[in-house]
Amino acid sequence: MSRDGSEPTPEDLVTAARAAGVTDERLLGAMRSTLRAAFVPAAHRRSAYLDVPVPIAHGQVTTQPSLVAAMVAALRLTGGERVLEIGTGCGFQTALLARLSAYVVSIERWPDLAEEARAGLSGEGIANVTVVVGDGTLGVPEHAPYDAVVVSAAFPEVPGPPAGQLRPGGRLGRVSKVAPSARRAGPTASGACDRKAEGRSRTGRTWTTPTTQRGGTSRARRATGECVPGVVGQAGLSKHAPVQPIGPGGRELVTLYERGPRGLVRTGTVVAAHFVRLYGAHGYPPP
Repeated sequence: MSRDGSEPTPEDLVTAARAAGVTDERLLGAMRSTLRAAFVPAAHRRSAYLDVPVPIAHGQVTTQPSLVAAMVAALRLTGGERVLEIGTGCGFQTALLARLSAYVVSIERWPDLAEEARAGLSGEGIANVTVVVGDGTLGVPEHAPYDAVVVSAAFPEVPGPPAGQLRPGGRLGRVSKVAPSARRAGPTASGACDRKAEGRSRTGRTWTTPTTQRGGTSRARRATGECVPGVVGQAGLSKHAPVQPIGPGGRELVTLYERGPRGLVRTGTVVAAHFVRLYGAHGYPPP
């Protein structure tokens, strides 16, 4: 229920995104016009417009909507971009990306989730998306280069293949391990990703995929000059980039990077949150 006792609507998700610090009116408009109920299992549609994760197949959960909004906002999409999404999940974030960019390529580990996402996107009349099944840590080279890449699962390094598929001028966001003092900071910005890790919902139930914000809203912090391990040496100054959690999975910060002449350079922190582990050839070995 909404605070006034009425049934929640997409406007409640817009309110949650604003509370998390999102000010991009194009993104807020996309959240308002995108029916999240079309992208969650029928058994959980009553929770579709609550700012909470929703259980999906394979013991996973969707990403908390305000967290999706914060991560997508960090990409600063203007409408003409080609975007790579690593981890389709239920397809709600995919739909938002499609409404904000020219074309989206989304890769999902699980064939059944990929098929459900395709059905939801088709039902909503969203046609500028290709959903493929595969290892997200390898990216999707056949559709590269990309103006932006969005990843929300955590790994200590940015996987080389997706970073290498960025067009010169792209930004990259990753999740880094949170220091004890930072764990009391506000929520983070993140996107969709391979959802298979450790996490805890607001009710305390342990999910195999944590995708929830922690604490109150925090402003991005500037921290320039740090190169990302494993991708230094890739040329170009980026306009858009990948957003990805970096760390072991659990408690991380989402940090934003730009692709400069010597590789990916850290430009700021988006927020703090619980994240899943990134599995694949350039991530953690699948369990």
